[in-house]
Amino acid sequence: LIDPRVDIITAEWSPLTDTPWMMPLMVDLSDWRTKLNEIETSLNNDAHTSVVFIADFPGMSLENYVH
Repeated sequence: LIDPRVDIITAEWSPLTDTPWMMPLMVDLSDWRTKLNEIETSLNNDAHTSVVFIADFPGMSLENYVH
């Protein structure tokens, strides 16, 4: 995952060092995938309903990802 506050076109990086704007994969919430599939299946009859799961990093909110 890439920090949405960083312009990756102009961001500095090197293949030999860690990239500070790369964010860790959030695996501790992986069990939600099954639950969301169950919810989506139960709502599948309604064409106007979508199921989305968003987990924020500390100091971030949905607004950071939408803009």
